[in-house]
Amino acid sequence: MFKINCDSIYKIGSSHIVCQDYCLTGNILGAFNSYIIVCDGCSSSKEVDVGSRILAHCAKKALTDLSINQIQKDSIYEIGEIIQALVKIYSKEARDLLGLNETSLDSTLLLAFTINEKVYVFIYGDGNLYIKNHDVLTYYNFNYSSGAPYYLNYDSYNNKRNENYMKEFKDSSYFIKRYYSNNGYLTENEYKMSFNHRFYLELNAKDIEYLVLSSDGTNSFVNNKNGFIIENWKEFLNFKNSNGEFIQRRVNRILKDAKQQDINHYDDLGVAGLHFQEIT
Repeated sequence: MFKINCDSIYKIGSSHIVCQDYCLTGNILGAFNSYIIVCDGCSSSKEVDVGSRILAHCAKKALTDLSINQIQKDSIYEIGEIIQALVKIYSKEARDLLGLNETSLDSTLLLAFTINEKVYVFIYGDGNLYIKNHDVLTYYNFNYSSGAPYYLNYDSYNNKRNENYMKEFKDSSYFIKRYYSNNGYLTENEYKMSFNHRFYLELNAKDIEYLVLSSDGTNSFVNNKNGFIIENWKEFLNFKNSNGEFIQRRVNRILKDAKQQDINHYDDLGVAGLHFQEIT
């Protein structure tokens, strides 16, 4: 059995007027089963600051509708398809009820949850996944060659918008970059997938110390002196301790250090994480 701590934070980027990232964390289906959710609204779409929040809460609702028996019986692909189907239904109902713009749900959705000693990760769009197991660090970056994520919103409610995406970004690819660091030795791999690919991953809790999800805002740190993009993914796993608001402390420290070096993040950032401690 594991003691699990979850925490999150979201911050507005320097180029934004309103924050369009949002996070949720908590316990579900029992005290030892936790979830983290990160949503990143499209900056060119309307009312996505509201839509990203709706999407996150609809994802939470979808998790409450899944039974433990169903999760343990179905494959991770089947679970991922069920989650996105439920999220599409719930978020459309909420959007229509509130009279929001059809683009308001243009948002990526990243979520992870634990059931017993298993951890399930689902990535619908772009963003980042970080995993730490003592000295072993694994980092996944998810992005699109077109720079335009294929949102669940395109894939469900409005066939016209889906058709427009197909026309404009028909040659777009989904890239998954995986970085693996073991005692300082780093290896890199890149995988090219079709633009509508969804990433699902099943892990054993015993193999994880920390698991973190983030929006692509964590890839937007720029040195104001020379305009260089700062690669700092390891900093998001550099935890001093796992107590309480461990994600908030880590991110706030990163931002404080960045400010002192005249570095800022121009995009909103949302970060949520899980810490696992085995109870003996």
